[in-house]
Amino acid sequence: MSGGRVDFGIGSSSDRVNTIAWNIPWEERQDMTEAALSEVVRMFVEEPYMGCDGKYFKFPPRNIIPKPFQKPHPPLWQACSYRENILKAARNGLGALSFGFADADTTRQWAEAYHKTFEREAIPIGYSINPNLSVLSRLICRPNDSEVTKIQEKVNFWWYGFVHYFGYGKHKPGVTSLWDNYTRGGYEYEWDTGTIGTPQKIRRTLREYEEAGLDNIVFSVEAGTISHEEICASLELFASEVMPEFKEREMSNSAAKRAELDRLSEVIMPRKQTLASTTDIPVVEMKEFRPWYQYMGFPLDEEGFPILREGS
Repeated sequence: MSGGRVDFGIGSSSDRVNTIAWNIPWEERQDMTEAALSEVVRMFVEEPYMGCDGKYFKFPPRNIIPKPFQKPHPPLWQACSYRENILKAARNGLGALSFGFADADTTRQWAEAYHKTFEREAIPIGYSINPNLSVLSRLICRPNDSEVTKIQEKVNFWWYGFVHYFGYGKHKPGVTSLWDNYTRGGYEYEWDTGTIGTPQKIRRTLREYEEAGLDNIVFSVEAGTISHEEICASLELFASEVMPEFKEREMSNSAAKRAELDRLSEVIMPRKQTLASTTDIPVVEMKEFRPWYQYMGFPLDEEGFPILREGS
């Protein structure tokens, strides 16, 4: 449907409440995620998928369809809630999707570390590489500060809950009331990575990110009680007054970006650890199963399987 504009990302979760409830070993969740991603990309490209008998994932050889429209597969991303995972993504040849940085200097440090690690150490999980560092940032774009503040107030409780569950909250299920704690605590919104404000402020922030070496930025616009109309107004103002100059530069730089990707691919892809290929695809004996036709009135042989005439 998109004509090849799909990206594929995976993450290991920072939510202790639900992860532990499902008996997922907290210290092993990232290893489990990597194991799953390794098998998913094999399913994308192998015909048939030759199966896996690993520590965390076991699956017999099967032809997994449909295959991706993009070849060999969509760009691969890893969610990096923890900063150190940015370098882990680089070592796996993956794009890193992180939360926004506090300032341009911090952005520059992580961008340089990511790209240097990628080129020097990457052993790709996938069959193509994705050398891109992207961050998530909240976007509220309004003509003046008073309108920004008005909308921001609708987000504060949502962010309080986010920090509670994924940060330093203490929670007793069914007892802890986030709303009561929020209303008595005088909480103020803490996460402004420079994209909450007027078009002028946001434009300045994005230029700093761009100059610091950030490849992409993903905006979160829906949260709290912000209305659909307010979201659309914010996006429209951003599209008309902020985006054009960055879109123009992206188009002019696309050839150089593609050339750099080709160069890195030549350096990095030979490092990929490939599995030994085999032509011995296991035969699945259908007589090992007791399927639905036992109950459908077919004439059965002495073993209880349908008598089928070839060519009928």
